[in-house]
Amino acid sequence: NVMEFTFRVVGRNGSVLWMMNKARCTSDSSGTVWIYSVLIDVTAMKKTQDELFASEERYRLILEHVTDPVLDCNFETKEVYYSPAFRKKFPEPLFSVEPHGIANVLRGTDFVYDADRASVLDYGRRVMCGERVQDAEFRFRSRNNAYLWCSIHPTLFRDSMGQPTRLIAVISDIDRQKKENLDLRRKAEHDLLTGLYNRVTTMTLVNDSIAHS
Repeated sequence: NVMEFTFRVVGRNGSVLWMMNKARCTSDSSGTVWIYSVLIDVTAMKKTQDELFASEERYRLILEHVTDPVLDCNFETKEVYYSPAFRKKFPEPLFSVEPHGIANVLRGTDFVYDADRASVLDYGRRVMCGERVQDAEFRFRSRNNAYLWCSIHPTLFRDSMGQPTRLIAVISDIDRQKKENLDLRRKAEHDLLTGLYNRVTTMTLVNDSIAHS
């Protein structure tokens, strides 16, 4: 006996309006059937919904075609989205997520290189607390089980109450550049003939040790 539905009507000025009709069917003691109907103008709400859908669709298309892996954690629905580039390069460490549940998952997985785990957890804590952080470099396990140096760029979204609603992380593969830089640094710090630290590096290390002793 109760029905609710939406439809479009043409207004006095020729514009199209979305209306929600809430109707109830009842009968009186004489058996006469009455239909009580309340019409609500929901044009603004429908417009907002359509704009949101269009925005989400644009966002989805962007993620589908971006070359860098993207991880999208929706804390309201607890869903995790992995872009095609992410699925191609990395395994999927998260299947359901809550604002403060990411750290527990990362502690129990080998997705993060063991030596980087503490730094990743601290970095994640700072991000979730709303701290402004710079892009960071960590090692993550790829699908072929090799750990790759990656640069991570996180963006946290909050609602009007300040609660985390979404976390989007763009992960860039910098493994080749990082290893080249490390190799150049090693060559700059070591004597090419003996393989030992050169004089400049040695003096720097000695002075740092004395200063912190």
